[in-house]
Amino acid sequence: MTRTCVISTNTYRQSFRKVDGADVWVVTQEGSEGPCGMINVSRFEREDMFWVYYAKKVVTNRSGELMPGFKCTDYDESEYKLDWKSRPLNLSCDYVKFAPF
Repeated sequence: MTRTCVISTNTYRQSFRKVDGADVWVVTQEGSEGPCGMINVSRFEREDMFWVYYAKKVVTNRSGELMPGFKCTDYDESEYKLDWKSRPLNLSCDYVKFAPF
């Protein structure tokens, strides 16, 4: 069985506000969103002379259902660090496919 990794992009807009007295910018969001009551707690932090983006969403309605078969408790609430440093990434792909925009 061949394994194909699909690479795609997704555009979105976010607004940020600076945290007083710190080199940190946090997402501004009024209230929660959707049936899971999602709150975006993503942020930019300065590390040395570069900015690093930490992406994270939190579920506030654990009894909700995003869609049939996907409960809000199934949502990934992990924090992801996105930075400029390159690092090896083993995806175990036999092929790579680029999705159209």
